[in-house]
Amino acid sequence: MQSPGSYLSAQGVPTGYAGEEIIGTMTFAPSIWALEIDGKPALAFEAKKYREADCHHEWLRLELDQRKINDVPLCGADTHLRIRLPRPAEMDLYRQAAEANPSYSREAT
Repeated sequence: MQSPGSYLSAQGVPTGYAGEEIIGTMTFAPSIWALEIDGKPALAFEAKKYREADCHHEWLRLELDQRKINDVPLCGADTHLRIRLPRPAEMDLYRQAAEANPSYSREAT
């Protein structure tokens, strides 16, 4: 029987309040992370753990390579990608964007 306030996700993973994932006795609430491309902040997103936020996946490089600004790809073969915690101003911008676009919030994903 589930304790009050705990739920199962669609994948059957026990969850707590507000999208928290419970693993064993540890609870992970989604955190905001920032992705730097060649030392410049490029985007912010939510993930429960650093491992989940880790940007060293080939699919992410391919996706960023297809995105362009002024006909210049965001990511190339020699591009350095780094995940870090966002600065306070970046966190505020992310929260404002998430509130303005509820379809992108963690409740919708």
